[in-house]
Amino acid sequence: MEREEFRDKRFFERIPADVSVRFHDRYSNAWGLAKTQDLSAQGVGLVTDKKILLNSPLEIWLPMIERGESFYTRGDVVWSQPLGENQYRVGINLREPEFSGISEVIKEM
Repeated sequence: MEREEFRDKRFFERIPADVSVRFHDRYSNAWGLAKTQDLSAQGVGLVTDKKILLNSPLEIWLPMIERGESFYTRGDVVWSQPLGENQYRVGINLREPEFSGISEVIKEM
């Protein structure tokens, strides 16, 4: 049986982004740092040195350097894959689409 082709079901376009972020894994109560790969109003792609379990609830702080503050958001890990030794790519689905906040972060990149 042939595997059905992967179809991207995202509603919002992903914007490539390379921003350092701080996060808190509420499931394991661990703090960490990561780099974004992409952002959208509904999700964040991260690369981190910590393995994060599927469905883990995360709190994320995205820097808004020009304002001297961070944009806070929350989401859940919907996928995770190893990239190499101590490096993981993680997909976060934001709990509530963040139209204005994410757009402000993108403007400052």
